[in-house]
Amino acid sequence: MNIQNISFEKKKGKYVYLQIYDKIKEDILHGYLKKGDKLPSIRQCEQMWKVSRTSIEKAYIRLIDEGYVYALEHKGFYVDVEKESVAFRKQLMQETLSKKQQNILFDLQTGTIDVELFDKVLWKKYLKEVLQNKELISTYGDAQGEYTLRLALQKYAYSMRGVLCDIKQILIGSSFQSLLYIICGMLPKNSVIAMESNSFIQAKRVFQDFGFTIKYISKTEDGYNMDELYRYDITLLYVHSGAFTSTYKPISKDKEIELLHWAEKTNSYILEDDHNGELRYRSRIQPSMQGMDVGKHVFYIGSFSRILPPAFRISYLVLPLPYLKEYEKRKKSYAPTASKIEQMALAQYIIDGHLEKHVKRLSKQYGKRCREMEDVLKEIFPNTSVWLEEAALCFHLELPKGNSKYIQSRLQEKGVYLNTANHHELMLSFASISQKNMRTALLYLKEIIDEMSCG
Repeated sequence: MNIQNISFEKKKGKYVYLQIYDKIKEDILHGYLKKGDKLPSIRQCEQMWKVSRTSIEKAYIRLIDEGYVYALEHKGFYVDVEKESVAFRKQLMQETLSKKQQNILFDLQTGTIDVELFDKVLWKKYLKEVLQNKELISTYGDAQGEYTLRLALQKYAYSMRGVLCDIKQILIGSSFQSLLYIICGMLPKNSVIAMESNSFIQAKRVFQDFGFTIKYISKTEDGYNMDELYRYDITLLYVHSGAFTSTYKPISKDKEIELLHWAEKTNSYILEDDHNGELRYRSRIQPSMQGMDVGKHVFYIGSFSRILPPAFRISYLVLPLPYLKEYEKRKKSYAPTASKIEQMALAQYIIDGHLEKHVKRLSKQYGKRCREMEDVLKEIFPNTSVWLEEAALCFHLELPKGNSKYIQSRLQEKGVYLNTANHHELMLSFASISQKNMRTALLYLKEIIDEMSCG
């Protein structure tokens, strides 16, 4: 059917092309426009709606990109949604809308970053350059990771974290967890893992999936209890170097030396989880254990979860030399897990020096926000224990009476969203919230805590 007229009224407060896009999409999803219907031409729309040709073209291009419409040269634009898929698309829209309606007015969640600090225009430039290389994108990637990125990361990790390795020791994966599965697949089946009980849950999940015995080691003000480590026959010790102590401070050089001595003496291995280790704005950057160990006893994993946007999924692993041969035997049975396109874009981004510049910029900005939140916390909670977890861009607030989940639930009613560390601690991120909103959110928190104290 040729559709001669679609009612549309331009409104203020939203780009015109998005209004046109929304109108046509909604008409398709409500069944007013059906598969094969011919839409008005761009010239007809100009005359009907009194809007610019550019706005109509942008709306049609978006509808084509999302599969709602297709174009036939010299013939026009046609609806491209089967009747059976309309219900499915409506369901997807409703799920997306329900997420938007969470009413997050004050975001203190630790999974957030300020994406406005990331130069998206520059990143698009690198992606575009990769996509224009037909030969590059027409082949599968290397299971170990693209050579160019491994070369760039070898130099970057040495410059920023003191990591010393050969390119062949570096593996690229989509996440910390995907790389940990490779490590665990090479460990003995009767391996014993040592970690803190409140450690990274995704690491614990992998160890449990492999059926490994886990020994939970207590933490002191300077890190793991060494007497407990020597008590057990440990295969692998998990260490989060950015939040190593009981008060979430980074690992000290003395403790690194002590742990490396323990690994040497007991013939054990250390998994150094150093995500965002280069992002420091309060403490002095401490070189990695891997660089001090020179490839003998440390599996090193780095990632960019607070440096690049969270949707960007690339991490890297540096194997200790004793495990390199074992990996090379298995390499052909693995498939790449990280996007080849993103790997090649990141490689050039690093080579051109942009990642180091970006880290310096983030350190400055997050350092400022850290000080702002610290001042507000001291003012509103002067007698409460507060600790900074630098790598996670957040403070931990102690709750003397516990009940963190109840407080979290009450805050959500006011549009304040945050995470809990345990029953007695809240995590308050300053990554994507303004100073003004920090104060308002923390005053809501104080109000709820005071109510509980009176009760």
